Amino acid sequence: MPEKSIRCRYGKGDRIMWTSKCWNFIKGYVMIRVKGSSVENFLNLCIAHGIPLADLCRRDVNEVECRIPRKNFEEVKTYAAKCRCHVKVLKKRDKETYIEGLKRGKFVLAGMAFFFIMVLYTTGSVWIIELKGLNKVKPEEVVEIVEELGLKPGARIKEIDRDHIQNQLILKMDDLIWAGLKIDGTRAVLEVVEREEKPGFDVTVPCVVVAKKDGVIENIVVLRGEAAVKAGDKVQKGDVLIDGYLRTLFYQKVAAFVHADGLVQARRWYDIKETIQKEEYVTIRTGKEKRVLCFSRKGKEFPCKIGEIPFEKYEEEKEYLHFLKMGDKLPFQVYWTTYHEIRRVKKEDYLEEAIEEAVRKNIPKEAKITQIKTVKKEEKDHRIDLELKVEVIEPIGVKTKMTEEYKNRYINDIMEKENKRKQTEEKIN
Repeated sequence: MPEKSIRCRYGKGDRIMWTSKCWNFIKGYVMIRVKGSSVENFLNLCIAHGIPLADLCRRDVNEVECRIPRKNFEEVKTYAAKCRCHVKVLKKRDKETYIEGLKRGKFVLAGMAFFFIMVLYTTGSVWIIELKGLNKVKPEEVVEIVEELGLKPGARIKEIDRDHIQNQLILKMDDLIWAGLKIDGTRAVLEVVEREEKPGFDVTVPCVVVAKKDGVIENIVVLRGEAAVKAGDKVQKGDVLIDGYLRTLFYQKVAAFVHADGLVQARRWYDIKETIQKEEYVTIRTGKEKRVLCFSRKGKEFPCKIGEIPFEKYEEEKEYLHFLKMGDKLPFQVYWTTYHEIRRVKKEDYLEEAIEEAVRKNIPKEAKITQIKTVKKEEKDHRIDLELKVEVIEPIGVKTKMTEEYKNRYINDIMEKENKRKQTEEKIN
């Protein structure tokens, strides 16, 4: 026979019990413990006078516990005294007691409400601003500008327009060619790239930006001049990336040649050959680290940490914060100290890390690695021969002075295109 499904539900008795508990809470009740040699006489006396005794439980020969209505408590104490029994209150429950407890704890509730409001406010605001990539530019100048743009300690995260701050910072500071703003919790990290001018290269001299390496254009940002290539174009060393002229100014018959400037990044590939000795021991980082916020004043360090560093061997790395307008004028410094756990291993057990180390040695520092591919791996007696294919994105633009030949060529090219345009218009008319 097929099994019948059984649905469990509350019966009439359960509903009555739940209703009774709610009613008892509204009216109020008291849990008492009665102890004495005449407990039975006490119970009989309460029943005889119509006092309800709920949840009656005998704890000992001369000891019982029960629940009575609060309005009958004084009467029960009288009957207990007649029977020479002692009454002890275990628990009181009623709306008056509940309201009194709330009144006593109003300051606690107010403190909890204030705490949650402050947590919501502080987690939705920026309190620390870190600057990265500054070498020649003073941090105070950058902080002053970003504060005018709305990025300052205490600013609401929802009100911060990252694109606007990045663009305006580049426009207002000629020494910067790129800026990126990232918000991580209550910390804003502003990373910038400073302009690198060729020594002795006058910015008033017309020039062009050419490719110093082969590659495929990834992105191009033109600050002065006009783009000669676009994303996805293949370029070779010496190709013009940013032209040092403004096409629209030629039609107005004014000086059109300018000092071209901008940032051009291209995707490139490097072939790397590396030999790894199997028996060579190296020191590596395990990936475990501990970060501590530190303050220093007059050469003394005051770390905000609890306990000891949990690593037997470690490397120390400091990262200074520039988030105050006073900068170096302050009598103290604030920085993060990161402790990296290290250990010694054989290179044969350290293949991935050894590959990364080989790549770092052969790839320019400004290049961003996007992919590492092992083309060949050959193990011999005491070494491992590797051939790697590394894909990176790196800046390839370099400024070159504009020659007279360049000027004449582009003037002729533009005039030729203008004549063709006029001839086309005449034919149409």
